[in-house]
Amino acid sequence: MSTIQKVALMFILVVVIQMHSSYSGFVVNMKRHVSIANGLGPSNTLTVHCRSKDTDLGERNVAYGQTYEWTFRDNLLESTLYWCCMWWYNHHELVWGNFEVHHASSDGHTYCQNIVKRAQWDGLYYQLPDKFHNWVKKYEWTRGKQSNPNSIKAVFDNR
Repeated sequence: MSTIQKVALMFILVVVIQMHSSYSGFVVNMKRHVSIANGLGPSNTLTVHCRSKDTDLGERNVAYGQTYEWTFRDNLLESTLYWCCMWWYNHHELVWGNFEVHHASSDGHTYCQNIVKRAQWDGLYYQLPDKFHNWVKKYEWTRGKQSNPNSIKAVFDNR
C-alpha cells in the first residue's frame, strides 16, 4: 500500500470514528469548561492548584462566592485527567484534599461540556449535567492531619 493510500485510509478512519462518536452521545476531543466555586462561607478563601499530566495551571486563591475556571480539550485517546489540590482554613485548622476533577475515560457525564464543582464546608460537590441546582457530594475533606499547605503540596506533586 502506498503512502498516499495509507494517509487516505487514516483520514477515512478518523472521519468514521468522529461520526460514530457524535452519534453515540459524545464528541471526540470535545471542548470542556471547568468551574470550581467557593461555597465555604464568608471570610473563607479556597486555594486551588490544578493540573493534568501535561499542564500545570498553578495556584489560585478563590474568594467566597467566586469561581476558578479553565477550558481544555480531551485528548483523542480519552485519557485526559485533571486533578486539584484544594485547601482552606477552618478556625486555624488546615482542611484539604486532592481531588480528581475530570477523567475522560471514567466520568459518567462524558457528553457534558461543563464540569461544575463546588467546595462546601463538608466536602466537594459536583453538579449533575443539565440539572442546575442538583448537587451531589463526591469527596470529603481531610481535616487536621497536616499542619501546613507545603505538606499537602508534596503529596500533590508526587501524584
